[in-house]
Amino acid sequence: MRRRNGLWDYDFPAAPALVDISVDGRDVKAVAITSKQAHTYVFDRVTGEPVWPIEERPVPAGDVPGEWYAPTQPFPVKPPAYDQQGVGIDDLIDFTPALRAEALAILDDYVWGPLFTPPSLIDERPGGTQGTLVVPGLVGGTDWNGAGVDPETGILYVPSVHSGTVVDLSRSEHPRSDVDRVMRGARHIPGPRGLPLFKPPYGASSPSTSQGGILWTAANGDGPRDHPAIAHLDLPPLGQGGRAAPLVTRSLVFLGEGANVGAALSCPGHHGGPHQLPGRRPPVHRGHRRLERHDQRVRGPCPAGDGGTMSVDPPDAGGYSCRDWDSCVRPRKRG
Repeated sequence: MRRRNGLWDYDFPAAPALVDISVDGRDVKAVAITSKQAHTYVFDRVTGEPVWPIEERPVPAGDVPGEWYAPTQPFPVKPPAYDQQGVGIDDLIDFTPALRAEALAILDDYVWGPLFTPPSLIDERPGGTQGTLVVPGLVGGTDWNGAGVDPETGILYVPSVHSGTVVDLSRSEHPRSDVDRVMRGARHIPGPRGLPLFKPPYGASSPSTSQGGILWTAANGDGPRDHPAIAHLDLPPLGQGGRAAPLVTRSLVFLGEGANVGAALSCPGHHGGPHQLPGRRPPVHRGHRRLERHDQRVRGPCPAGDGGTMSVDPPDAGGYSCRDWDSCVRPRKRG
């Protein structure tokens, strides 16, 4: 199942999600594994077999001397990818014709292509390429934040970071190195005028059904909609690129904007249409929120911090609260 010859840092950092689903009239005790490459791999947790086929598909080879490239990589047939995979012309930002033209010019500086396009050498000649655009980037897709599950409907709520990373290789200059070439540094893909290179959403939540489809995709956070180059367009929320961790309750899905991004807490519900919750919030949501009950009120503290610090926000300093425990978290009756 795992990708071969890992050149992209596409490990599987998220905890798997246990979910009971019905497939073609058959009840399946499944385990779903989200990934940095924006694939969800679903297995029968009793037999270990894939619930839906996982195909070996050809992928591009690179040209770094001495490197071996796997000819194929695993692609699950279902569910579909929940974020951009690879780079194509149609993925580029197009809010205005000028921004589109600038994005095309930036693209010329790099090697790009479909998912699993390998890292490339820096070409120091005039007009040479400066590495490979890897999308999703080194943090996903979905990183350690993972996904949330509604155990009654079998719906998996998957947050995603619409990120990309420039991965470039050059000769090692370290006197004790025993490798010919090293990554000079992983950096975010530059875009026109400080905007992202690609179309939004830049952070999103996408629920996946027990039938292997995606119900909807909703942008998580405002994103750069107030940037001077596009503020006049009055765009809807574009999404934030933070690693947000979901909390699924009976009626709501809580989702922060993720580490190093922002303080907003969104609440998509089970049918889309996210909105920000009012009240004070911690500086940065960095981990999984939990619910606790006190005097018939529901409070939702979460790990939070600013810069390099971490703390757990008390209810009066950022934890969301509501009055009705039963409607928020008590399981719905079946049948």
